[in-house]
Amino acid sequence: MAAGRGRAVAVVGEPGIGKSRLLAAARERAQSAGMLVCGARAAELERAFPFGVVRQLAASSYSDTTREERASWYAGVAKMAAPLFREEALVEDDGNASYGRLHALYWLCANAARRRPLVLAVDDAHWADDASLAFAGFLARRVGELPLLLLLASRPPGPEETPELVRVLADPETATLKPEPLGPEGVTALLRAVLGRDPHPDFASACREATNGNPFLLGELAEEVRAEGIEPSAAEARRVASLTPEGVRTTTLLRLARLADPSRRLARTLALLGDHTPLPVAAELTGLVESEAIEAAAELEEAGVVARDDGLGFVHPLVRAAVGDDITSVERVAGHAAAARLLARRGARADAVSVHLLRTEPAGEAWVVETLREGARRALALGDAEAATAYLRRALDEPAPEHERPRLLLELGLAAARTGVPAAVVWLEDAVAAAADPETRCEATVRLAQLLNLSGRAEDAGRVLERGIAALDGRRELAGALEAELIATAYVRLSSRRRLEPLIRSLREPDGPPATPLELLSTAALAVEHAVARGDPAHAAELARRALAAPETALGPVAPGEVHGPIVFALIVAEQLEEAEAAVTAALELARGRGSLLSVAAASSGRAAIRLRRDDLRGAEADATACLELLAGEPGTESIAMGAAATAVRAGVELGRSPGDLERIVEGNRGDADYPTHAVLLLADGALRALAGEPDQALDRFERCGEIEWARDCPSLLPWRSGAAQVLADLGREEEARERAGEELALARAAGTPRPLGVALHAAAAVAPDDERREALLEEAVTVLEGCDAPLELARALLGRGGLRHRIAEHGPAREDLMRAHELASERGAVRLAEAAAAALRSSGVRMRRASGGGVDALTPSERRVTELAAKGLSNRDIAQSLFLSEKTVESHLGRAYRKLGIRSRGRLAAALGTAPAEPG
Repeated sequence: MAAGRGRAVAVVGEPGIGKSRLLAAARERAQSAGMLVCGARAAELERAFPFGVVRQLAASSYSDTTREERASWYAGVAKMAAPLFREEALVEDDGNASYGRLHALYWLCANAARRRPLVLAVDDAHWADDASLAFAGFLARRVGELPLLLLLASRPPGPEETPELVRVLADPETATLKPEPLGPEGVTALLRAVLGRDPHPDFASACREATNGNPFLLGELAEEVRAEGIEPSAAEARRVASLTPEGVRTTTLLRLARLADPSRRLARTLALLGDHTPLPVAAELTGLVESEAIEAAAELEEAGVVARDDGLGFVHPLVRAAVGDDITSVERVAGHAAAARLLARRGARADAVSVHLLRTEPAGEAWVVETLREGARRALALGDAEAATAYLRRALDEPAPEHERPRLLLELGLAAARTGVPAAVVWLEDAVAAAADPETRCEATVRLAQLLNLSGRAEDAGRVLERGIAALDGRRELAGALEAELIATAYVRLSSRRRLEPLIRSLREPDGPPATPLELLSTAALAVEHAVARGDPAHAAELARRALAAPETALGPVAPGEVHGPIVFALIVAEQLEEAEAAVTAALELARGRGSLLSVAAASSGRAAIRLRRDDLRGAEADATACLELLAGEPGTESIAMGAAATAVRAGVELGRSPGDLERIVEGNRGDADYPTHAVLLLADGALRALAGEPDQALDRFERCGEIEWARDCPSLLPWRSGAAQVLADLGREEEARERAGEELALARAAGTPRPLGVALHAAAAVAPDDERREALLEEAVTVLEGCDAPLELARALLGRGGLRHRIAEHGPAREDLMRAHELASERGAVRLAEAAAAALRSSGVRMRRASGGGVDALTPSERRVTELAAKGLSNRDIAQSLFLSEKTVESHLGRAYRKLGIRSRGRLAAALGTAPAEPG
């Protein structure tokens, strides 16, 4: 801590072993050292409160900080955590910002720890809510880079514990302490402290045996010995075992039996309400007036049963369990029902009421259903879909009015979908079936289809939507939303696109700007179709621009990504790369602002593909790698990952990366062949196999691209024929090679897009039957590529033409072509292409200096991403927040980058990078 390095420590042991005492001692020492100490104690009844422990920690800081100091904690990304602590600021989470929320909380802690070292201490962590435990795990993996100590006290996790707790305790970054039972000396010392005299060794030994040296149980036993007036002598040692036949339960109940009736009743009420209960609430539920409640609480406190901290609570979970276990199940259910009514009447938050309603029996009361629904909405706003699902399942048990049931099923299905529960589909199907009004049925149908699409069941989604459209019987304003979703479904899977071919062919362009979901999706889909299948990229670009200009109101219930993705895709295929990059960068910034990991990853993948086409190899590799790092281990993201992997491999081939490393990227991201992005991964794999000297494998990958009927004739998207032609030529199959190259050239000429045409011309030249034909094709390729922003494709054409000219003894022009090819490839970091040009120059008699292999080319993708932002003038803190990194990681990347670039200061970064500063990546 003093050196600025933090630690996560878990104190794990059985109840009563001394975990809480250790945490208390650590907190006292930290406070005396001037550290900021925040503490929380989880409670069993409160584990359904999302981020309840996190909010306890924040609240505990108030007494030791000023309002101005706390306000400074919310600078930068940390401001996204503010709604967790302000009731009025909560808005429903879209289910896609959980990582961003954890990231914001991390930066909240980082900001707080900048002023003075921070200690976060959580007692009884085994009862903490899942959201808080998820943050504890997130922080534990990064705490070493902050002056922060994370302390957790927990019993050993059992089969019933939440997986989040198991993950935190099992994390290798978390150090574990396991307190041992008291030895003979410790037992004697504790007995002396309670009894006021030294016990006989035999008596102390009997006490140790009865309690197994558990400090809390021993303390309870000692208090009972004192209350009974038993002498701690050898003669009385035999009586010790009889005092604790059921451990602490017996001693606690005996202690309560000695108290007045109001005190006993108050203790039972507290066992139902849980820790942190305000005295007025407990008094009213117990039926005590204020003076009686104060007296009863004082008596319980004096007896060592309860303690006053944040409200009333038991001194130890074992004491609470002892009191609670003595309450019958009938009494418990009635008590929770009474507690729920009381809290509701007092205006308590819906989730505070809902945790009691979960423990009651259905009674057919309308307020119960509405309270549970409001509790679920609040839980979703805090990102806890599991709690929301539990509340809504309980609400579904109530005999609610039939007209409310479909909406309740819809809310339950949507909440459960965020948790990955398979029953979510069933609940949404039930919502569709039960809905009497068309509006609810339409919404449920759209949400069900979206869930099926996310689950990889695009064909099922299509059928659901088609049935929904038929059931609406001509309600065009509602059917349009379903038809829009059906159009989006066509591009989730290749099989869906085939099945929905008649629908796609029937689409018509709107007369004006898209104003409805149907018009917007139709325009976006037609942009894709004209770009890919209809060979009209110019019109595709015009349609994409119209879709981008549509008002937000045109989106309706359609997910934004379902529209934005096809629009950007169409612009990429149409080679309108500046517009595409501007659109996707705007989406990336928006996604970062929302803290949505999945949206950031998708936008990064899209921009990587654009940068690759713009021959920004290092930027493409950096964005693609960022996407893959963000998606590591995230379920349901294989389609995005395949696209990013394809870009990373193709950029890596050009940058001279190790074929073995690139092959691992391919193998680690292979996915379902029915996803459209599988085709681009096949194309990248084909190029990699050709490089590795595996022509048969390479040809297999290229030819499989040709099996994708929808996209096989789009050279801008899948120039598979060019790759196949070169491999066929290497295999000695010249006629087939020329046939493939000729097909692609004809398609590229028809489309008229310069870059794909230049690629096709160069491929045709490479397999041409004679030098005359080869020269003509290369001349045209150079001319075409000179007119567009494709420096590496131009370098390849120049390399081909230079090699031809050298062979036919046109040495001067040959050297000019080769030198220019070398310069273009070197500027872009295309190592393999630059080496080929250098080798050709040397064979023509030009002396070439060997490349050093350092500088920009030596930067890793992560270093590249960081240096790009640093060159823009962003601070280390801003860079860390933008890239979901820690500040120390950024410092480390920059330090290595400085050494590789041979500079000492940030001010020289832009010049050292050799390119204009890029957008955040």
